[in-house]
Formats: sequence, C-alpha cells, structure tokens
Amino acid sequence: MLENLSKSAAQHVEAENEGLLSSLSARLIGAFERYMPDPFIVAILLTALTAALSLAFAPKATPTSVLAAWYKGLFDISGFAFLIALMLVTGYALSESPPVERFLSRVASAPRCVFSALLLAIFASALASMIHWALGLVVAGRLCRELTRNVRVDAAWLVAAAYSGFTLFSSGFSSAIYLISNTHGSNMNVVERLMGFTLPLSRTLLSNLNLSIIIALLITLPAVFWVARPRALADSPDAPDSGPDASETTHTGRTARSTFAEWLATSCVVNVFFALLCVAYFVSHGLPFDFVSVVVLFLVGGMVLHWTPRAYVASINRAARLTGPILLQFPIYGGIMGIVLSTGLADRIAELVIAVASPATLPLVTYLSSIVISLFVPSAGGHWAVQGPFVISAANHLHAPLAATIIGVAVGEGTGDMIQPMWLLPVIAITGVNIRRVMGFTTIAFIPMTLVSGLLLLLPFLHS
Repeated sequence: MLENLSKSAAQHVEAENEGLLSSLSARLIGAFERYMPDPFIVAILLTALTAALSLAFAPKATPTSVLAAWYKGLFDISGFAFLIALMLVTGYALSESPPVERFLSRVASAPRCVFSALLLAIFASALASMIHWALGLVVAGRLCRELTRNVRVDAAWLVAAAYSGFTLFSSGFSSAIYLISNTHGSNMNVVERLMGFTLPLSRTLLSNLNLSIIIALLITLPAVFWVARPRALADSPDAPDSGPDASETTHTGRTARSTFAEWLATSCVVNVFFALLCVAYFVSHGLPFDFVSVVVLFLVGGMVLHWTPRAYVASINRAARLTGPILLQFPIYGGIMGIVLSTGLADRIAELVIAVASPATLPLVTYLSSIVISLFVPSAGGHWAVQGPFVISAANHLHAPLAATIIGVAVGEGTGDMIQPMWLLPVIAITGVNIRRVMGFTTIAFIPMTLVSGLLLLLPFLHS
C-alpha cells in the first residue's frame, strides 16, 4: 500500500515538474513570437551593437574607420555567400530527386510516435552535419518536412530539435577550426604561425574531450526537447509548407522528342557528360574535403538522379526561390566581421580573457567567449580569424592545454549557433516554419547545452 502511494506521489511530482517546464517553454516561445524581430532586423541591430562596442573599447576605432571597415566587409564574404546559396539550391534539388525523395519518405515513415521522430531528427541531422555541415542543413530541412507528414508533431519544435543536432558540426569532420589547425602552411593556421607546429586531429576531433562532449549532447538534447515539447500542435500557418510552389514539383516525365533541342532536354546525355567531367577531375586531382567539393558533389548527384536537363533545371528554379534571406543577410554579417577584424576589438577581448582565466579554466572561458563571438561572426572561418589569434596567445601565455582550448572555441561556435539565426535560414527556407517559434525552442535547449559542454571542459582528466 505504502509502495503504491509513494509511486503515485512520485508520478504526481514528475507530472507537475514536466507541466511546469512545459509552461515555461510555452511562455518563452510566446515571448519570442511577440518580441523577436525579423532575422534581417537582428543582423542590422548586431551591426549597430558591434560598431558601438568598437568605438567604446577598440584601440583603432574612430567613426570614420568603423564605417570604412564595415563598408569593406559588406562584400568580403560575397563569394562565401554565393557558395552557401549554391549549396542550398543544389542540395535541395538533390533531395527533390525521385530516388532521394523515396529514400527520405521511407526513413521518415519509420517513426510511429513523436519520441521516435524526435530521435531520428536529432541523430540524422547530427550524423550528416558531422560528415559535412552543408549536408546537415539539407538533411535537417528535408527530413523534418517528411516527418511532419507522417507524425502529428509541432513542426517548429521538430525543426529546432533537428537544428540542435546540426550544431554538432563544429565537433565533427566538417569542423573548419580542427581542419585548419591540422593544415600545414595555411594562412588561417594560427597554431602553426604562433607555436611552430600543426595540431593533429587525434588531439582535437578524436580526443576524449571532443568525443565526450558529442556523446553527452546526444543524450542531453533528446531529453531537453522531450521535456520542452508543446502539449498542443501549433496552428497550421506554422507547419511546414510544401516548398516553393508544391504544385510544380512533379517530376518531368517523358515527352515527345520532336526536335534535336527537345531530345537534348529530355535525354540523359548532357547530365551524364557533365558528371563524367567532374569525376575525371576528381580522379586526376583528388577529392579535397572542402566546401566547394561538397557543392560539386551535390550538383553532380542532383544531375544524375534527376537524369534529364529539363527535370534538373526545373528543380533548380524552384530551389532558387529559397535563397533570398541568405543573399540579403550574409553581406550584413560580412560588415560585422569587417568591424571586428579591422578595429582591434579582438585584441581587447584577448586581454579580458587573459585577465579572468587560469590554465585550468581557459578552455571554459574560451568556450563562453566563443559563444558570444558566434553572435557577431557566425561563419566558422571568420570566427577562427577573430578568436584564433588571441586564444592561442592566451594559451601560450598561461601554459594552458592547447587542444582543450581549441576544442572550447569549436564547441562554443556550435552552441552559439543555437541563438544565432543565420544558419537557421536555409532550414527555415526548406521547411517554411515560423522562425520565431523555432528560436524559442533552440533558446530553451541552449541553456543545458552550455552547462553540459562547459562542465566537461572543466574536467582536467579530459584535457590530455
């Protein structure tokens, strides 16, 4: 009797706690929906904040120099922005090809309940993003679209969960920071320039600390999102749409080939020829593991799987309509990066880090500062350009564990992306959900993510 009463009381307390957390989640999401500006406005506000901080603290900052740095930076990452847009377009077209659509539909049909859909969204996005972050973005978006067709689930909540899995890219094979630190002769390899050696992946990517953080987050994230799940489905406007003009997404079938031009448009010859050219190049020159090669693989894969030029061009035209937010906002973040890099603001941050850190706490301090920098410089290469020099200098000055400090930068970048909307834009473009609701859920998960990774970075036995 007493045992039954105690079980009943425990279940009652658990239900009350879960209800409280759910209520807090609903309030936070409601606040985001009411008060969070459009991501474009957020980028403009971050520009103003960065300029103000530079004028207040940066040694080289004057109103004229800040303006010059901002204007120069606007299109410094225009090539990168184009590659991001091309990645989204080619990745979307690849995922829209008949074989991939059938595969995604089959995978998405496996979950029979909300919890299994949650696990699939997080783990699939995490796995894809750790292979390459560009792949992770496409998988997160397309998989969520398919899952919401088969399971009754709040679309924004599921997209937020999948995006949280994507943020593990910074700890995987696609981590620009780990790869740069292992690349001999790279201008971005601050470790080699300041310390005289490269840092092998065995000390970063494959280290006990990095693997422990990945495992801990893969356990933490499903638990957090399950507790924070909404008890009622969102209104239909927040559910993913069917993509750009779903009525047009039917794949081009066989048509009469009355002319030579028609024959070329509906034949596989052109697509196969282009694919063979790319394969020949990779065979003769090697396949580099970089962003451009991933875009080319998306391009070749999409052309082959769509089979005909007409089908592939139609898919690309539909996908191109998703790129507006990226093309608009990336130049703004380029301006922010220009201010940070040109005014000496990074040096001031370095002095602050050295002042508050010790050899044991530098990985944690670096991690927390990396989260802050991610808000202003959400590009991995730009992030390392800003933080790398003062982090390596601080580690050398304090004789702190170098690899753990660099891991702190990388993991902080991924954690910071939970509250930085820029990398959400491709996923939002694919799914069509309300970004304010998604940001509400990602902000909830940001807090336990910060705590879990921060605690592991403090454990000295993982620093070796």
